[in-house]
Amino acid sequence: MKSDRRNFLKSAGITGISLTSSLSFGMPAYLNQKELQTGTDSQLEPLNRFPRMVQEYFTGRVRKIEESGNERRRALRSRRDAEEYVR
Repeated sequence: MKSDRRNFLKSAGITGISLTSSLSFGMPAYLNQKELQTGTDSQLEPLNRFPRMVQEYFTGRVRKIEESGNERRRALRSRRDAEEYVR
């Protein structure tokens, strides 16, 4: 059983190597690493045009919720107020 698994992994590795080498020869011009690094190809749009949009949205929501909680805690004046807040 080990030899069967070993042969399978060897053949899968060889297939994977041949597949990647054949893909690299047929690589489109816009995937050229040199162009990507230098930024000479101006036709490509950034893949993630809004990289922090979701993070900023949730950060803003958390800050608003935190501020409303802080206001409620600042308004506590007595032990009864504190016990009601806890409930």
